[in-house]
Amino acid sequence: LPRLIYAHSHYVREGKKMSKSLGNFIDLETIRAYAGRFGTDALRWYLATQGPMFATDADFSHGKFVEVFNADLANGLGNAVSRVGNMCDKYFGGQVPDAKGVVCLPDLPAFGWPEIVAQAVERAIARADVMDLPGALAAGVALVRKVDAYINATEPFKLAKKLPAGPDGKPAPSPERDRLAAILYHCAEALRVAAILHSPAIPRAAARIQQAWHCAPPAGGSLGAISAWGGPHSLKPGQPLVKGEILFMRADPAEPAPQPVY
Repeated sequence: LPRLIYAHSHYVREGKKMSKSLGNFIDLETIRAYAGRFGTDALRWYLATQGPMFATDADFSHGKFVEVFNADLANGLGNAVSRVGNMCDKYFGGQVPDAKGVVCLPDLPAFGWPEIVAQAVERAIARADVMDLPGALAAGVALVRKVDAYINATEPFKLAKKLPAGPDGKPAPSPERDRLAAILYHCAEALRVAAILHSPAIPRAAARIQQAWHCAPPAGGSLGAISAWGGPHSLKPGQPLVKGEILFMRADPAEPAPQPVY
């Protein structure tokens, strides 16, 4: 006999049960309309993270769709990748900075990045093992939020303004520059792993990050191996890292829902 039988609940539409009389089904044309406006990655993300995976019905609501899209993708992974890529491009010539072996700033012991990343990967694997797709993907979201918190705590954009300049006008070697390099390396490497953890639901966007940052993992590698901090697939100082295109444009909550075309 099977050891586990997986049963899930159902979708409702804007808080109401789908029915013939209401004509409020999520049909293929509606799916195409959402995919056309927000992209297939965004649609897949919403279905995987907000779907009826457990005992409670899920609501396919336009307001909730926009809220999740903005929070997790536009203002989440997309914004963090853009910020870090832009700073690496601006302050380190579009290359991965050299952290010189520093994995945790002495004055910020709560940000021990190898441990933080390892715990995120472990959570993702553990939740996926029990078919908790929202929980598995939430590990990547939490890692992005940790990066955002780190940027807020370290303020690398302010630190960059304090760098002493050399005779050629470029930033001279200094403790401040070493600190900035470590901060941005930590952020970039954590986001590399976050992109991997997001990739089952947003494969196209994740591939764009990996292409811009030259960090595409090998096919068939285990999640633990390709996500290891300082491992063979981690970012290497000096390799190209550019801002790239905007992954997700923030959606306007005031815009009406996409309309299907029949």
